[in-house]
Amino acid sequence: MKSLPLANSLAAISGISWIFCAVLIWLFPSFSLYLTKIGLMGIEGLNLTGFNLGLNDFIVGLIFILAAAWIFGFIWGWLYQKFSRTSL
Repeated sequence: MKSLPLANSLAAISGISWIFCAVLIWLFPSFSLYLTKIGLMGIEGLNLTGFNLGLNDFIVGLIFILAAAWIFGFIWGWLYQKFSRTSL
């Protein structure tokens, strides 16, 4: 496994997921809030703020998730290569 293709593919799927979630928030804000609350194990306080995903937040979040996924994927691929060279 090569680090660069892994990092690129992980960043791509993360970007697609981010766009999907943003569209879900825009179309169904109450349902998205419900899913988020479930995903965060019932965290309280979300009902006070709700979702306010503007275009600027969408773009900054997308850039952040792409960069984080790419870095994570690259390090994961690099470590995988290092560990796969060692014999057990």
